[in-house]
Amino acid sequence: MVETISILGCGWLGLPLAESLVKDNFRVKGSTTTESKLDALNSSGIEPYLIDSGNLNTEAYKHFLKSDVLVVATNPQSKTILNILAEDIAKSSIKNTIFVSSTAVYPSLNTKVREEDADYIKSPHSGRVMKALEDVFCNKKGFDTTVIRFGGLFGPGRVPGKFMAGFKGLSGGDNPVNMIHLNDCVGVLKTIIEKDIWGEVFNACSPVHPTRKEFYVAAAQKAGVEPPKFTGDNDDKNARFKVVDSSKLINQTGYQFKYPDPSEAL
Repeated sequence: MVETISILGCGWLGLPLAESLVKDNFRVKGSTTTESKLDALNSSGIEPYLIDSGNLNTEAYKHFLKSDVLVVATNPQSKTILNILAEDIAKSSIKNTIFVSSTAVYPSLNTKVREEDADYIKSPHSGRVMKALEDVFCNKKGFDTTVIRFGGLFGPGRVPGKFMAGFKGLSGGDNPVNMIHLNDCVGVLKTIIEKDIWGEVFNACSPVHPTRKEFYVAAAQKAGVEPPKFTGDNDDKNARFKVVDSSKLINQTGYQFKYPDPSEAL
């Protein structure tokens, strides 16, 4: 039975996750790299820890790892740092981890991508680095890891209407977008913990994929900023895309998206 959850990285995603878990009566330990944020964590009912890559041998760090579940919600560290963390987790009481990853593991090849596709896409692209970081946790013995590959995160503090406000001459207006609202990010992570689903890899994007033009023009109008303008020329060689398929997540966990169409969350 899960009683204590540690969240490495109480930032844009980790903090609202921690706050939601506290409301559900879990004991939550949360880390930050900024000392000034410790009081805010404490006031939210989160046990605060000051942890960064330079203090992984402190008593506070060791106590942080005395937990049932660890959620790695921080920006990707170096492979060396993650190896150290994985070694320490294997020696701790933690039996299960969630590694927050990204759909950047898939290059944009104008096709639908599923979880297994990251294993055989060998062409050079930035996502291969993220896949290597996933493997550090997935291949480590001593605990089980579930990887969540989020794509297109938005919500409070990340307003999509401002991402391309005022841009002109954009290509790929008819290409699909992969987006997920913060509330669904938190919901997905909590579902994994509550249903005890470990040793899996899941894509996590809203199942409806509006076009770039539809989504970003509507988002800009909602935000009250100048909408972007698209050329309508989808033959542009730079207008690459991918469609992230989250059906495995939906089918295996039963998760129901709060915003199956991300446009509903604008």
